[in-house]
Amino acid sequence: MKLFNYTIPTNQQEGMKALVISDLHYASLYDNPKLIDILMELDEKKYDAIFIVGDIIDSTKVLDDEYSLNFLLKFIKDLGLVASTYIAYGDHDIAYFTEQINKKNHGLWVADNKNFYQKFLNIVAGFPNVYVTANKTHVIKDNYTVSIINPSVEQAINSINGKKEILEKALIRCNFLKALREDTTNTLLCYDPRTTLYLHSLGYLNTVDLSISAYTHNGYTQLRVLPIAKILDIFGATHKGIVLERKPDMLKHFDISRGKFDFYNGMSMIINPAITSIPESKGSLHKLNKLFYEGASSIEYVPNDEMKRERRL
Repeated sequence: MKLFNYTIPTNQQEGMKALVISDLHYASLYDNPKLIDILMELDEKKYDAIFIVGDIIDSTKVLDDEYSLNFLLKFIKDLGLVASTYIAYGDHDIAYFTEQINKKNHGLWVADNKNFYQKFLNIVAGFPNVYVTANKTHVIKDNYTVSIINPSVEQAINSINGKKEILEKALIRCNFLKALREDTTNTLLCYDPRTTLYLHSLGYLNTVDLSISAYTHNGYTQLRVLPIAKILDIFGATHKGIVLERKPDMLKHFDISRGKFDFYNGMSMIINPAITSIPESKGSLHKLNKLFYEGASSIEYVPNDEMKRERRL
């Protein structure tokens, strides 16, 4: 598993460390080695929190396979035994794909949030140190919080492009973000980065220090065969594909965006890479998944005083 390491400054006296995983797209027992790799990472390093940011499963159809489901549930339970684990889900988690053809000659994603709730979410909510409460803020440790936004079925299924009219209907559920205290270090888990941008443009995230999203699968920068990420860094294109403050209503080429982006009000956003770049729901393209690495992020919240000392050294 390839780790991206990020440092987030904080006004707190003590720091914190978190592992971010997203886009597991768990589909069958053949994905079990990926879960084992994550547990091995946790064996080797100590984390205060684990953030799971969307698309845990590739389709709710996997929930009907007892063996695969039990392995996935045990994995989530094991995460909670290692560190406090916070879950935001994505569009694949609450839907399944059917080969039925629509007007545009594409298959259809069908809403299935009930199955996801009954067979997965409600069960893992009972595991020690596993938190799945949607649209709520949790205290990780002293002066550190994490807020979780989960998509409505309407946004995930009917509005895959994040249309504003769908987001506006969900705004009332995001009012809790305005109550975050300025003297705490606040992290937001929100699977779709476009939702983060929209909420930021409306002033909902004024007291959020870090927003973590996924969805983009880190684009072609996850290829194993070419060091594209390093090449882009050399040419200063680390933030390629995303448009922030100059045009806050736009996200261009978000399919190749990656990494950490800073906003004018001090908030940062990290778009996390994927564990599975090409899921099984992509059909035969899934066979190309081995060309891509399994990506995750390690985030260290470092006190400002400590960062100043390091600079002097």
